Amino acid sequence: MVSTLSATENQAVTARLATISDGDAPTRGDYTAAISWGDGASSAGAVSGTAGSTFTVSGSHSYAEDGTYQISVTVVDNGGARVSVSGTARIADPPGLLALLDLVEDLLGG
Repeated sequence: MVSTLSATENQAVTARLATISDGDAPTRGDYTAAISWGDGASSAGAVSGTAGSTFTVSGSHSYAEDGTYQISVTVVDNGGARVSVSGTARIADPPGLLALLDLVEDLLGG
């Protein structure tokens, strides 16, 4: 489900990143999810939904620098089956004065 996520650097973004459908009428406790944010950081994904339905994987992250990052979400069920999906995060500089300060920081190598 992850396609393109857009955000601003140094601001937390929370998003639904993947959808899980399983015909075995599972519960959300049957799954674990891990998110690789593409900038060296990773975190557990939050699995939500109602037993026997479609579940979603959500996560929250803040990128320190603008740029394009490859996001990967891996879901594992309690039987060991594993699936991964990936997408892109496009992170922009903050607007206005913050963008100017960010530019100065980049020029100074910080």
